[in-house]
Amino acid sequence: MSEVEPATPDAVAPATTPPVPEQEAEPGVIAAVAPAASALDPATGEPRRPWVAWAALALFFAGAGVTLVALLWGMWLSVRTFPAATWLNRAVPTELGDPFRVLLTVATWAAAVAVGGVATTVGYYAWAGYRWTRWGGLVAVGVAGLSFLGHWLAPWALVPTALAAGALWLPPMRRFFAAWQEHRHPATVFAPLPDAVAYGPLPRYR
Repeated sequence: MSEVEPATPDAVAPATTPPVPEQEAEPGVIAAVAPAASALDPATGEPRRPWVAWAALALFFAGAGVTLVALLWGMWLSVRTFPAATWLNRAVPTELGDPFRVLLTVATWAAAVAVGGVATTVGYYAWAGYRWTRWGGLVAVGVAGLSFLGHWLAPWALVPTALAAGALWLPPMRRFFAAWQEHRHPATVFAPLPDAVAYGPLPRYR
């Protein structure tokens, strides 16, 4: 019966790897901080939306809704009393059967589409976390000035649109935009460099 050879230290003790030291940030390099796990919604894996984002979305769409109602109301009134239907119709006198009335109607529609389209676009992309919508909200307020060309109800769209544009500059929205920026463009993490590199066979194989 052959004797069992004693186990060598290399055979018993598993190979261990020394802990890798943390790499210190180089001078002049700003370390990017990844979004905290608590800031992500576990259901979607995306940054949590504050209530301000939902409020801004509702206000932008409310402004577009007011514009739509005013447009339809003005078109209904223009069937019977065309000059009194919109401000643009009153500003440009026309007679019954005048082909120029078609252009006035098209201009009123174009103004309403611009006001509602810009408001809904900015509202959706702000809800989706795009930072450029802060300036887009100001553009939406400017475009909403075209509502004065339509029915007297149309300028009221400026109220929710302006409130929504102001909400995009609040601190919760700034943090929300920053979290989405880091979520879409995470910082590149490089592996730390080892202190020393061993060439040739490991000591236990020599």
